[in-house]
Amino acid sequence: MHHNKAMKWFGSSLIGHVFLIQIIAATPLAIMFIFTMAHEGTLTIGWAVLVYGLCSVLFDIGAALFWYSYSKPRLGDLSR
Repeated sequence: MHHNKAMKWFGSSLIGHVFLIQIIAATPLAIMFIFTMAHEGTLTIGWAVLVYGLCSVLFDIGAALFWYSYSKPRLGDLSR
């Protein structure tokens, strides 16, 4: 039951889209970049913050664009 409520919230709101994208895409990508930089020996606190911030902001913009261009119009069609 909780799974269905969560998925309904993810799919029916802008904040839900942003939260889901952060969980499934932005955070794993940022972690991958941070581990790669640590392995290469080029990681600093500043770079880690910059990488995570950029991943977060770019995926938030993508989630908002997807919400306004695809999800919101489809939800409007379903309510009619």
